[in-house]
Amino acid sequence: MKWCYTCNSKQSNDALFCLNCGSSFEARFCPRLHQNPATAQYCGFCGSPDLSRPHKRPRNFRILAIAAVAILTVCASILLVYILVSLGWYFIIAPPQTMLT
Repeated sequence: MKWCYTCNSKQSNDALFCLNCGSSFEARFCPRLHQNPATAQYCGFCGSPDLSRPHKRPRNFRILAIAAVAILTVCASILLVYILVSLGWYFIIAPPQTMLT
């Protein structure tokens, strides 16, 4: 089953267009049903500017969220080290040489 993100409805796998809102899936079509990329402004076969409206696919924010968490973790670690060193707790991070022998 295909999912139309424009009107939030299920469509059959062989459907080229959503039966509820008329959006096309993954491509743009001219009136002669020539298939074009979703970013096309004109039909690559007949030159028609009248192309179907592709459905609005949601953006994937998972990578952005993972990067944000990684950056925040690094910043928090650096801040924690800075606070510990400024309070004189440097021996937690790097023990003095006298304690090693």
